[in-house]
Amino acid sequence: MSTVPDADTTPAPDRIVAVEPEEGRPPRGDRWFALSLSGRRGTRLLVAFVCLAVCVAIIVFARSRIYLALPAVVAVFAAARLWLLARIAFRAPKRVRERLLDLPFRKVLVDDDMLRATKCALYLRLANDQWFRVGRPRASGLIASRGYVWLTGPEPAGRAGLVVPGSVTTAVLRVRTLPSSALPVPPRVPDPTHNGQLRQIVQLYRPRRTAAAVIRLALAAWLAATYAPLLLRTYRQSDELLGLATFLALYLAAALVWTSAVSLHHWRIRAPRAALATTWTPLRIVSDSMRSGGNHGKLTCRVTSPEGTRTASIAGLPFVAAARTTGVVWAAGQPKKGTVLIGLPGYPILGIAKLGRIEHR
Repeated sequence: MSTVPDADTTPAPDRIVAVEPEEGRPPRGDRWFALSLSGRRGTRLLVAFVCLAVCVAIIVFARSRIYLALPAVVAVFAAARLWLLARIAFRAPKRVRERLLDLPFRKVLVDDDMLRATKCALYLRLANDQWFRVGRPRASGLIASRGYVWLTGPEPAGRAGLVVPGSVTTAVLRVRTLPSSALPVPPRVPDPTHNGQLRQIVQLYRPRRTAAAVIRLALAAWLAATYAPLLLRTYRQSDELLGLATFLALYLAAALVWTSAVSLHHWRIRAPRAALATTWTPLRIVSDSMRSGGNHGKLTCRVTSPEGTRTASIAGLPFVAAARTTGVVWAAGQPKKGTVLIGLPGYPILGIAKLGRIEHR
C-alpha cells in the first residue's frame, strides 16, 4: 500500500474518489442523492414541537426557580431543532421534493460571472438569469472549487436541487431576486493546492462551531451552578422529583461540556493540522466487512493500512458513500489509532473516522 505523495494535486481523472450524480439521471434512481429529498421530517417536527411545549409548560407552572434551568436548556435545543426542521420544510415542501426527484441531473459549469455576493449572502446564477442563494460570501471559493455543480430543476414553483461536488446532499434552493447591493465576486485565483481548499473549510466553519461550543459551555455552567449545590442537601421523600431533575441536569451539563470540548479540539487543533497535510493515505476497505449503523451516515468496517489491518468507524454521508462506492477511505497524513481526519483528495471536504489497533500485519 502506498500513499498519495502529493495531497496538493487532484487525483487523475480516471481515479474515482467521490460519488457524483450521473448526467441525465433523476435523483429518484440514485441511492445516495435521493435521501435528502425523500426524507420524512414530519415525525421529527412533531417530537421537537411536543418537547418544546412540555418544557414551556414546566417553566410557566414551575413552583421554584430551581425547576427553571433544566427545562429552559432543553427548550433552547428543542426550539433550535424545530426552527431548523421548519425552515427545511418551508424551503422544500413535499410536493416540490417529489417533483425534483424525477427531474434529471445536469452539470452546470460555474465561473466568476455567475456569482454575486452581499455582506451576508452568496448568490449563484444557474438558469435563465435565475438567482439562487447558496450560502455565505466566504463560501464562493468552495462553490466554484471544482468549476461545476450539479443541478436538477428548476421545477414549476421555481425551486431547484443543487449538489456541490464532494457532497451527496441535494440542497433545495428557491429562486431569489438579486439584491441591488449584490456585487460581483472578485475573480478567483486558481489555487494549485488542495490544502488551500481545506483551509477555506476550516476558516468557513470554525467561527460558527466555536460559537456553538461556547454557548453549550455557558448552558452547562448555568446547569452546574443551579443544581450542583443541591448535591449537598439531604433529600426527603417528597424531594424525589427534585433529585431526578438534579441528576438529569448534571448529566446534561457533563454531556454539553464533553461535546463542546470535542468540537473545540476538532476545529481549533485537528482540522487546521489536517488542512496542512502533505500526504493522503488510502485505507482500502475489506469488502465483506462493511456494516452500516442505524442510519446511512455511519459505517463500520475493516481497512488495510500500510501498518496492517484495522477496524474503522466512518461518520458522514459523503464519506460513507465514497467508501462503499470506491472501497477506499482517505486519511490525512499517516493514520494512527484513534480519531483521524479523513477527506476526499481534490474535493473541499473534511470528516472524521475512528481507527482501532492493528489486528494483522
